[in-house]
Amino acid sequence: MLGSSISVERVTARVDDVLEKLEIHYEKHKREYAHAYQDYRIAALESIQERARFLDGAHEVPVGIVAIDLRFEIEPPDDHRLEYERAIGMLTLHKNAGQKTIKITPELYAAYCQDQWTWKEAFYNKNISYSRR
Repeated sequence: MLGSSISVERVTARVDDVLEKLEIHYEKHKREYAHAYQDYRIAALESIQERARFLDGAHEVPVGIVAIDLRFEIEPPDDHRLEYERAIGMLTLHKNAGQKTIKITPELYAAYCQDQWTWKEAFYNKNISYSRR
């Protein structure tokens, strides 16, 4: 059994295998981003409409409220498609240059093959704030 004490600096992988996994993860990210953006749009519109109702007098302003806060605090989802596209493009160039294998670090393996990018958790955490799924 492999323990955490084993250190691997780089492994050799078939370019086609890495590209296949990366393209699957890219398609998944595009779908997740599209859903997150749609949920963001709905949440943003609801926030704007609620504030507009207070401003036009359709709702009574609660006692103690001097003014309606118009700051927009809902952040749009982060789009990381360019990171996938850059990695796919670089691997494709490597393949087109006649290279069948590539040496990758554990960090690149985690991102490209396991879809465990350093930004992934933050992407999900931000999107959960307005997710409707």
